[in-house]
Amino acid sequence: MSSRAGYSLFEVLIAFAVMTMVLSVVLPRQAELLERSASSAKRILAADIAYSRMSELGVSRPLEFGESTERHGEWVVRQRISPHDNKFTQFALAEITISVEDNRKHVIFETNEIRWIE
Repeated sequence: MSSRAGYSLFEVLIAFAVMTMVLSVVLPRQAELLERSASSAKRILAADIAYSRMSELGVSRPLEFGESTERHGEWVVRQRISPHDNKFTQFALAEITISVEDNRKHVIFETNEIRWIE
């Protein structure tokens, strides 16, 4: 029996094979996690834009019925204000919908609110 230092070529090949199998499982999951993270960050930014726009409505000028679109970077912010059917109160109500869409017209975020009109 001889004592030798180091690993044989066979042991090194087995270690590489095991490492390859582990990485083939881990790397696609890691890429999927990074993609979800980027998508979540995009949705959070779109929500921030929509909520900011919603909070501005009716403050600087009165609400007016209609629809408008505006570009915000590579996104389109669509604002729709329409009369809301109100059978239970004497106040005039407006339904406000704000949506943020990408270039392919895919809605990233949308928010709705009902307000009374003075």
